[in-house]
Amino acid sequence: MLRTIQDNHRLKKVLKIVGYFLLGIFTLFIILSISASIYFNKHKKEIVASINEKINENINGTVNIGDVNFSLLRGLPNFALTVSNVVVKDSLWNIHKQTLLNSKEIEVHINVKKLIWSDEIDIKKIKINDATINLYVDKSGISNSNIFKPKPKPTVVKEKKDLIIEAIDLENVHFISRNINRDKLFDFAVKKLESDIDYSSSGWETDLYIDVLANSMAFKVAKGSFIKNKRVKGTLAVNFSKKENKININTKKLGIGEDKFDIIAHFSLDKKNPVFDLDITTEILWANASSLLDAHIQKILSHFDITKPIKANCKIIGNTASAGDPVIIVKAIIKDNELVLPDGKLTDCNFNAEYNNTFKKGVVTSDENSAVILNNFSAKFNTIPFTIPKAMVYNLTVPILTGDFHSKFDVAKLNQFVKPNLMVFKSGNTDVNLKFNVSVAKFKISKPLFSGNVNVSNATMTY
Repeated sequence: MLRTIQDNHRLKKVLKIVGYFLLGIFTLFIILSISASIYFNKHKKEIVASINEKINENINGTVNIGDVNFSLLRGLPNFALTVSNVVVKDSLWNIHKQTLLNSKEIEVHINVKKLIWSDEIDIKKIKINDATINLYVDKSGISNSNIFKPKPKPTVVKEKKDLIIEAIDLENVHFISRNINRDKLFDFAVKKLESDIDYSSSGWETDLYIDVLANSMAFKVAKGSFIKNKRVKGTLAVNFSKKENKININTKKLGIGEDKFDIIAHFSLDKKNPVFDLDITTEILWANASSLLDAHIQKILSHFDITKPIKANCKIIGNTASAGDPVIIVKAIIKDNELVLPDGKLTDCNFNAEYNNTFKKGVVTSDENSAVILNNFSAKFNTIPFTIPKAMVYNLTVPILTGDFHSKFDVAKLNQFVKPNLMVFKSGNTDVNLKFNVSVAKFKISKPLFSGNVNVSNATMTY
């Protein structure tokens, strides 16, 4: 009994000593933090000037940091560093006047423990607020992003610490990528972007939340922008594969404008061959789909309308280093719909449609090599049914429509097109089988060529 009491007394004494030790360590940390903060604030002007000088020694251009603040106490064990009014310019700024970065605030949270005791630089979070990031390439191919000076090879190779960024947040960031040389412009106003990144031996992955206004996504500025002035909102599953050196994206029901889209995309980071591809699936109204495409394609599609939603898939395949247009293949399924044409309306429409801007393989993507293909087309014009097993419009610069036309109907259905005081059809059958070749330049039929036969049997009429 006495032995137990003595053991308990010793345990309490040990715990008390440990408690005082931890309290002392914490108190020391507070004192050091306060001392560091006092020193930092007292010498902030000199520290900011020193940071600016050190950074500018290593770049071709200028970096100006207006202010620096830090905190050791917020989010322990993280060191929070905030730089304000950051402006980055390359050495040729006086010629092109394109500032690379202008940010009101950049906040970096660094894990101090890992920085000191491991081979990792663990950045818990980078947050950029109220900024403009502007990537610019002029007609001669000179870029404003080539700001880092090449470093001489060290005589003694030092082991580098791995850089890990666990989270990225952007708020009110304007991102612009303009390539005058290749006639491309990507312009996005990022209202919010949030990403928590998980690393593995094969790469990394994240669920990326975005709320963005797409001011421009022009692969060819002369032809206009895709998804112009459309809001893009949703979460993307993104991963990077070290083995393939590729970023992969998969998302369901991403909001673009008024509609939802399922998207699978791949972007190669190979400097010599930076290819990309997108596979986009949706169910959408014709007018809404048209508004997402560039002005050049919108002008063509605006002559038609399909009144009910259609199922559509779009594939875009290209190379970010290429000056040409990407390959665009759009496929749509139309069922029990109405097709509105410049000269009338077709009801009970059923067909499969395809647009391809690289119809002939090995030939450059262009309007001249573009085609619209219709398969298994069936519809009614007023009450007259007809089918077109296959039709095609090739060369959208000088478009020619070709195909086969078939229709069987009662002759009496022609009365709706004839004045009753001229003639009236009472009975009989009509069987039409024609091949057609028609110029539809500027969406006006001209130079129609028809071959085939029109058979009318057992018809009676009065006139």
